[in-house]
Amino acid sequence: MRILSWNCNGGFRNKLHLVADFNADVLVIQECEDPINGPPIYYEWADQYVWAGRNKAKGLGIFAKNGLTLLPLEWEDAGTALFLPVEVSGGMQIVGVWTQASASSRDSYIGQFWHYFQLNRSQFGMKTLICGDFNSNSRWDKPRRLWNHTRCVSELESLGYKSLYHQLTGESQGAETQPTFYLHRNLGKDYHIDYAFAHSSLITGEAINLTIGNPDTWLRHSDHMPLIFEL
Repeated sequence: MRILSWNCNGGFRNKLHLVADFNADVLVIQECEDPINGPPIYYEWADQYVWAGRNKAKGLGIFAKNGLTLLPLEWEDAGTALFLPVEVSGGMQIVGVWTQASASSRDSYIGQFWHYFQLNRSQFGMKTLICGDFNSNSRWDKPRRLWNHTRCVSELESLGYKSLYHQLTGESQGAETQPTFYLHRNLGKDYHIDYAFAHSSLITGEAINLTIGNPDTWLRHSDHMPLIFEL
């Protein structure tokens, strides 16, 4: 199964051609508009999809292609933004992630994922994939904070989850050499804040790969680079 995860930086209806060549089976798109409010070409392209958001112009969408179907899962979120769990035909679960800023640091970015993960810890199984824009990196850890990035990664690892990028490159969290985000689209302000975590049972040797989009191609379209990977 080929999966593409990308924070498209809005206006996804005008960027459909950019993802077409990847022939992804599932697309997890952050900052996309709700297809039902988009032009016919976008709604027809979306076909099998689940979308969530507080703003119809910028939410989180998961799109299934190549004959796959999606079933939305009723997981608790306690108002945290923004998580979208679905089951893909065949049994795999995908949890789309787009963490955001909040008035309270406790509920911002990686803190949102921490609280969501604790609420649904028992739901994360051996066929679960977690991917999207976490807006986080262990370089920004606050050591005394229970829900910092390193602690979240450790919690995931305790349940058998691995970051595909770090598994394939051998790099440590916080020492990534390939950015996924360029602040203000500035090449000098590069960060690694987008991730895909899969249960070890889904990771079988050479059966996985992951690539990150090249800024020469993608930076004109978004400040985030897409992650394209196969399981």
